[in-house]
Amino acid sequence: MRSKNQRGWATFWVMMLAVFCGNARAEEVSSDWAMRIISAYDRLSYQGIFVYLKNGSLETMEVVHSAADGGQTRLVSLNGEVTEIHRRGNQMTRYLPQRGLFIEGLRWSNPFFASVPEDISRVAAHYTLKSGETDRVAGRECQRVEVQPRDALRYGYRLCVDREAALVLDAQLIGEQGQVRQEVMFTQLLVVKQIDPALLAPGMNTSGLKRYLVKTRTHGANGADARTWDVVAPPPGYRLVFGGDHTLPDGGGEQEHLVYSDGLSAISVFIDAGPLRGKPIIGQTSRGSMNAYGDVREGHQVLVVGEVPYAALKAMVEALRRRP
Repeated sequence: MRSKNQRGWATFWVMMLAVFCGNARAEEVSSDWAMRIISAYDRLSYQGIFVYLKNGSLETMEVVHSAADGGQTRLVSLNGEVTEIHRRGNQMTRYLPQRGLFIEGLRWSNPFFASVPEDISRVAAHYTLKSGETDRVAGRECQRVEVQPRDALRYGYRLCVDREAALVLDAQLIGEQGQVRQEVMFTQLLVVKQIDPALLAPGMNTSGLKRYLVKTRTHGANGADARTWDVVAPPPGYRLVFGGDHTLPDGGGEQEHLVYSDGLSAISVFIDAGPLRGKPIIGQTSRGSMNAYGDVREGHQVLVVGEVPYAALKAMVEALRRRP
């Protein structure tokens, strides 16, 4: 897969609604408690370190988040290639000093979010929620919660939710055979009232880095008027939540980008605007917890990506049609 396509993808998995914990079933959870959990990562200011396990390798990241001014986040890799990710609002910049560049205009994907549920009953229609025992993660008391899909079109999750702050402290993505496909877990977490702005600044000299810009034009709320393509019959429960066009750097061309979500899982559909050049990407592949399915539609490369089973990705491709 081409790295230019990969830059637009959400790189972490979703793991939210499962945190409707306690002894109540999902439909019995109060809306106040649900909204407290949904908003926790943006509402609170915090610092911490989390580990990210994928494909047998372990990555360690430092996170600093300020709830002020619409929300600002800084992520710093602590092992492997030096990387920093900075977010203000919905805009993200990725610094790669070892490559001598930084990339602006990327669509933000929070390590602990990819899809924010607006309708709890819609999510509960496709997942069952079970609360478990009390546990401890990063020295903090948390509630174990298991989220199980009702069909073969989504993955399940095992979470531990901070009882005091309502933050997800540990999250496992569970595959079709019950295997852990990926895990994110805090090892340190400090919730504070205010973050020093100096902690949100790049920890490197950025003046000598080359700038790459990914230009995105959003198609309104759902992109209904400006879209060129449509998934006419998405898998049950999935609805369009984002539509836009990306202009990729260095003559990479343009892509139409559609995002569908069931309220917990998210699927991105990328369609190259220009005609197919070179060998097409056909069939399924994976990178970590992220699955992808490629095909060609009316002479255009299509790539469908998500932390969901291949059955959901293939269904998306087969239902993709050019709008009249």
